[in-house]
Amino acid sequence: MLGMTKQDPSQKLNPAAALIERLGGITVVMDAIGTGASSTVHRWTYPKARGGTGGLIPQRHIPALMEFARDRGIEVSAEDFIPTPSTEAA
Repeated sequence: MLGMTKQDPSQKLNPAAALIERLGGITVVMDAIGTGASSTVHRWTYPKARGGTGGLIPQRHIPALMEFARDRGIEVSAEDFIPTPSTEAA
C-alpha cells in the first residue's frame, strides 16, 4: 500500500497513524527521525487525554519525515500532516 495517496476518511482525523503506516511502521519512523524510543512515535497516535499529541506529528519532525518519504519515492505532502474532518460525516 505504500505510495497510495487516497486515505480512508477516518484516518484523516489521525494523520499520524495514517502516515506512520504509509512510511512503513513505528520502527521505520523511529529511524527516520533519529529516536530510539518507540514511545515517541506511539504518542503521536494517542489522544491528548492519554498524554499523546492527538494524532498530530510534532512540527520538528516533519522535515525529516518529508525527506525520508521523498528519498524512498513515497508521496507525502503537507496535507498529510493536517487533520481534516471527513466530508462524508453529514
